[in-house]
Amino acid sequence: MRTVLRINAAYVIGVAVVFSLVSILSRLAFDAGSNPLTVVTLRSVFTAAALWGLYRARRIPWGLPPGRRNASLALGALLAFSTFAVNKSIEAIPVAIAMLIFYTYPLLIGVASWLTGTERFSPRVAAALVLAFAGLALTLQVEGGPLAAAGLAYSVAAALSWGALIYLSGRVFGEDESRAHTLHMTLSSTAIFVLACAFTGDVALPATAKGWIGFAGVPLTYCIAIVGTMAAASAIGAMRTSFYMNFDAVSTIVLAALVLDQHLSAIQLFGAALVVVALFIFKAPRG
Repeated sequence: MRTVLRINAAYVIGVAVVFSLVSILSRLAFDAGSNPLTVVTLRSVFTAAALWGLYRARRIPWGLPPGRRNASLALGALLAFSTFAVNKSIEAIPVAIAMLIFYTYPLLIGVASWLTGTERFSPRVAAALVLAFAGLALTLQVEGGPLAAAGLAYSVAAALSWGALIYLSGRVFGEDESRAHTLHMTLSSTAIFVLACAFTGDVALPATAKGWIGFAGVPLTYCIAIVGTMAAASAIGAMRTSFYMNFDAVSTIVLAALVLDQHLSAIQLFGAALVVVALFIFKAPRG
């Protein structure tokens, strides 16, 4: 008898937890001597192969007209940059802080929509922005000295580039082409990472058993999370899926403390809570 997963809020929250594991496992690999380029290359190759196999098995059309195909491949470069930047930030600063900064990208998209006139000014989004950036200001109050400037810069760059990627994708591609678009972007970014490894020789493997667990776990958890998100978006819609995926931020904070022993102070936790609340306000379904 075939078992059918029930895709509901609990399912999407579970997917969000798996997504947070990607960041935690990546940091385990980095702490054991690997580096962002090696980890993201492995992750990208594995994901590209998995998506290709999934599309073929389910006979999902992945072809695009030449113009849209080229646009997808070009946006793959932006995907590669954002992926690399967020992993560099995870390597340099506490995971929870790096990801909280990254998770502000929906608010950045809202600002871009206002500036370009594609959406009207919204008091709700304005309130979310104020809460989010106030929360980030509190979260950055680190005891023992300031965080690495490079790590913070990479987090901001990752949020900006990911926000730009989502914004541009939404303007260029329709819902019917989203899966084909995703595959082309993934193939393009994978090719960039493979070439970068080949030309720089900057390949580093973990030196400990714990590091290997992280290294091997990254591509597996990332693929599960990507496929799970796609299934959820198809079943309950992209907006509801996006809303429940905010739990990624919460689980990242918890897992960073449990697995990496990266604890936030009381004032940082309050700031993180403000950021998470802001995200929920921003993505709350509109009645």
